[in-house]
Amino acid sequence: MNRIKSNTNTSIEKQTIQYKKFLLGRPEYAYKYARFIIDNRWSESEPIILTSPEWAYKYAKNIIKGRWREAEPVIMKSPKWACLYTYYVIKKRWPEAEEFIKKDKYWFYVYNKII
Repeated sequence: MNRIKSNTNTSIEKQTIQYKKFLLGRPEYAYKYARFIIDNRWSESEPIILTSPEWAYKYAKNIIKGRWREAEPVIMKSPKWACLYTYYVIKKRWPEAEEFIKKDKYWFYVYNKII
């Protein structure tokens, strides 16, 4: 009986490692694992999440629940996600990102209305 349990646990551990490697290859999946499975920061996934303005914004808003300074250079390069990050996370003007937000007329208009 113990032998069966041990083999099963080893198999589950191997599958978990393979699953995490799969998740770490995609910012969206890494974010969703952190948000919906472990419901906490997953430091191992943060470098991959930092490659995407969208998922970095969502990670800051929903996992960190505040500013994520390491992600700000990535987030600010996308007018949409910079605008949403400003409104939902920073909650005040974000002068450093304004030059990027200005590149999109719609998001710059939204930014000026909500801030």
